[in-house]
Amino acid sequence: MFNVSCLHEMAIMFACMKKNEFKEVKCSEEIETFNKCHMEHIELKKLAKLREESGQVVTGNNARKLTTKQLNQLLAKYPQYNEEL
Repeated sequence: MFNVSCLHEMAIMFACMKKNEFKEVKCSEEIETFNKCHMEHIELKKLAKLREESGQVVTGNNARKLTTKQLNQLLAKYPQYNEEL
């Protein structure tokens, strides 16, 4: 499933626009809320990119998209010993 940012805010904004015949003046609050959400999303993406470039391991939603450097850091931090019986 895709992680779509600000989808809820965008839906509310478009519903308001449709209700008010696409007059932006009547939906200024909804537009401002959407723009704020979008700007926050952009800032979060920038921070995530900076963390990735610095080599800091980022877990969570993007855990499957680890770089080789990050993966090696995790494997070194949590070594797996295979004992033969």
